[in-house]
Amino acid sequence: MSRRLEIELTSQRADGTWTWRAAGARQPKGDVSGDLVPDTASVGTVLKAEADGGLDGLEIIAVSAPRVRAAPSDRLELIGGGDGPLVTTTLAPKSRRRDRDDRRGRDKDRPRGRDRRDGRDGDGRRDRRRDRRGEQADDDGKARKSRRDGDTRTRSRRDDGGRPRDSGSGSDKDRNEKRSGRRDRRPSDRSSEDGRRSERPPRPRTPGLKAKRVHRQAALAALPDDQQPLAREVLKAGVPGVRKSIERMNAKAAAEKLPQIKSEPILALAEQLAPVLKAAEWHDRADAALAGIAKIDLRDIRSVIAAADRAARTDETRTLAESLRAGLAQRLEVDHRRWLDELAGTIGEGRTIRALRLSSRPPKAGTPLPPDMAERLANLAAADLSPTTNQQRWSTVVDSVSLSPVRTQVIPLGAPEKPSEDLLTTVRRLADRVPQIAALFGIEPPAPSPRGRRPPPPPPAPEVEKATEQPTETPTPDPEATTDTEAADTAEQPTDTEAATDTPE
Repeated sequence: MSRRLEIELTSQRADGTWTWRAAGARQPKGDVSGDLVPDTASVGTVLKAEADGGLDGLEIIAVSAPRVRAAPSDRLELIGGGDGPLVTTTLAPKSRRRDRDDRRGRDKDRPRGRDRRDGRDGDGRRDRRRDRRGEQADDDGKARKSRRDGDTRTRSRRDDGGRPRDSGSGSDKDRNEKRSGRRDRRPSDRSSEDGRRSERPPRPRTPGLKAKRVHRQAALAALPDDQQPLAREVLKAGVPGVRKSIERMNAKAAAEKLPQIKSEPILALAEQLAPVLKAAEWHDRADAALAGIAKIDLRDIRSVIAAADRAARTDETRTLAESLRAGLAQRLEVDHRRWLDELAGTIGEGRTIRALRLSSRPPKAGTPLPPDMAERLANLAAADLSPTTNQQRWSTVVDSVSLSPVRTQVIPLGAPEKPSEDLLTTVRRLADRVPQIAALFGIEPPAPSPRGRRPPPPPPAPEVEKATEQPTETPTPDPEATTDTEAADTAEQPTDTEAATDTPE
């Protein structure tokens, strides 16, 4: 069965035959008789051929020249006029914005609203239709002009002479100021007319402690290879985690009827490795805390210092712990001054809730407020607790007052006439912290629950009569079973056996 393919002539032999190969490939290839090849063919010519497959390969039985697509005869040739610009640009001699400004100035004299609707007539209606058609034509012209130039802004900012127009002249300046005012105004800017509140930037988020693993990896590398997997498990979950892993593996082995693991030697080795690994882990955390002592969260720094007593075992780690304590003290001084400045500014702006919540989070725990600042804060909170204040804000202010250091100094100006159930629920919940506020609503604070008082110990059990037989050896009392009272009685009244033992022979 014959097949069609495209062949490429590669060479011509002396006997008139041609060698060929498949167009664009190395295989298949072969010979073709010169009688089948057109006279105009040359080396590299691509022809269409029909070939029969046999044992010796493909045999070309017919060759035809490829079809050449003829050029259409009805096509007109476009002869250009040279290398001139393809787009012709013509600038308008006058800006459209000035016309609109003039038209807007004329519209100011016309009546607006209901008066304008009542006073309109046929001529005014035709004028408005003419104005709308003119504006639409202006917009269409502007769109065509922007497509031609590609830069409408540059063209609109130029005057008749091609010079940039002054942005601070006439109504353009007022319009730019209004536009910038709308752009700068945000919903969060709730500045009042008296200017007490000002926009504040968001508070930066304090970064956490991110420790490296330098000392931890060094401690793991110093261990033998067979102990490193156990050490990693100790670092991950501690000795309790190792114990749970062994229990889980033993449970799985029991289900599969396999021998279980002896936990005693593994737990003993884990307890031996735990102090060294925890010290290396603390060393990494301490290095990171000291490097970021000025910006890391104070809670992370305090946690590192609290663990120094157990983990600081060498002179290097003890010196590092002392450096952390000194850096924390300096950091607290800086943060405390910054906290006082921010609190004073918040009180000056009249932000009651913000000031109360800020006063409840001092950098130095238990540090009292300065007396003048505490008085200002209490007066600010009392001014917000008035009969005319919204009850939802009343509830929020009371909640903030209960956590502030001036909670006992705030005396409200008055309670709402008809307090809502939500407000009463809030006051009942916080009555023990702000009793002077709860008294305005007729709510009594609950009695304080006793704390730190343990129930009295039970009376001692009656002593059992001792046996009459005297033992040959003095019995050793059990310290766990003997109470403090019995031990005291035994010390004051020795038995006969003890007296006999103490008597010299």
